[in-house]
Amino acid sequence: MKPRQGIRHRAGWRPPILMYHRVGEGERDPLLRRFTLSRERFEAQMRCLRRLRCHAVSPEQIARWLEGGAHLPPRPVAITFDDGYADTYHIAAPILEAYGLRATLFLVSDYMGRKSTWDADVAAGEGFPLMSWEQAR
Repeated sequence: MKPRQGIRHRAGWRPPILMYHRVGEGERDPLLRRFTLSRERFEAQMRCLRRLRCHAVSPEQIARWLEGGAHLPPRPVAITFDDGYADTYHIAAPILEAYGLRATLFLVSDYMGRKSTWDADVAAGEGFPLMSWEQAR
């Protein structure tokens, strides 16, 4: 990939990518709690992006821009969610919609509609619900 030439590249600037896992409550493991954001903090962050007039773009748009083949809007930011937790659908999606933002989801396709098996709570017989295929649409 050949970096796009331009003032922002010469200055080393790249669009920020905000990566999330879970939005909500319930993470008991202190090591994993850092990957969980409360509804209030997530909404405050999205409100800040809107106040700063940021525009949500996809990682693909950023890649095309880096290759020199695409235009990005002013103040671009990519918002991503890993794993496809159901709280992304129930909590984060309505907040994103309320602020006119969008996100890219990276789903664990073999586990759609099931519970996570990689969280520490699994040892206690609990995992967190994941989105169904219908919710992911």
